[in-house]
Amino acid sequence: MFRLKFLPATIGDSIWVSYGDPHNAHHILIDGGTRGTSHRIQQELNALPPSQRKFELMVVSHIDKDHIGGILTLLQNREVDFQIEDFWFNAFRHLPVDDDDDQLISVEQGEQLTTELVDQAIVWNAAFGPSGRKAVVIPDTGPLPRVTLAGGCS
Repeated sequence: MFRLKFLPATIGDSIWVSYGDPHNAHHILIDGGTRGTSHRIQQELNALPPSQRKFELMVVSHIDKDHIGGILTLLQNREVDFQIEDFWFNAFRHLPVDDDDDQLISVEQGEQLTTELVDQAIVWNAAFGPSGRKAVVIPDTGPLPRVTLAGGCS
């Protein structure tokens, strides 16, 4: 089974990927839409049996508020019980900055997300090096990196 579900995210994106055995599926969340999207993500989680409320991977593609807001709100809500095996997110510390204009887009939310990942000891960019220390990148030359998640998704 391989299923993509595009959650209503107002002006942003939030993509729920399920794969593997339909009775014990693996899940990936790519982006979280705006802050209001967090309730839709929570609904999806709550529809799962408690033992299956786990993401093999959670990804924030970039720090615009319409991609980061829902995930940040979800992580700040300590009442929602779920696990994250790896979280791909390039924080400010990972990004090269050529001038001050590059710092203007949602930096505050990006730093809040960094704080949540560190405070909750969520494994972060682990497929690319020690947790939180390396950026998710593709090399300038050579083959693209290939990461295989539990359940066989790569």
